[in-house]
Amino acid sequence: MNMEKDEIKIRRCSREEAPQIIRLVQEVWQQVSDKSWFAVDEDGYLDTVCRDEHTLLWGAFCGERLAAVLIVVLPVTDRYLDAWLPDSMLPVAYMDIVAVSPDFRGHRLQQRLMQGAEPELRKQGIDYLQCTVHPDNIYSRNNIRTLGYEELAEVSLYGGHPRVVLGKRL
Repeated sequence: MNMEKDEIKIRRCSREEAPQIIRLVQEVWQQVSDKSWFAVDEDGYLDTVCRDEHTLLWGAFCGERLAAVLIVVLPVTDRYLDAWLPDSMLPVAYMDIVAVSPDFRGHRLQQRLMQGAEPELRKQGIDYLQCTVHPDNIYSRNNIRTLGYEELAEVSLYGGHPRVVLGKRL
């Protein structure tokens, strides 16, 4: 889609927008040729996480159209990536899911969403960000590294799929 950078607005989304966010994530997942690149749990994970009070939602909008989403999980108990934290006591946020509509790829929306969330996460006392990416997904991997994330480990997660764990101190 041909558009100017200024046409895309990044903003926090409300819980009421969860159905729209879930729909976009599922649409993107359906179009991914290698499903192991994009871990979407069919057991209601998206619905549960999008409605959880410890989840923050961001969207990139072109007018009224949702172009991309970022789902950030603020883990209270299940800190499954703690093994790779430089300090296990750090307040951490998981940059859990980024999905960009195929119509809007090539506009650095993954980077813009992740960067756009950082000031609010800092205000909430988050000191460290983590995320995972499939090792062969060079697009996301490079986008994330460009934002200052370091590669911490390569492991099997989400039902045995290979993932690179990345982290960044805020």
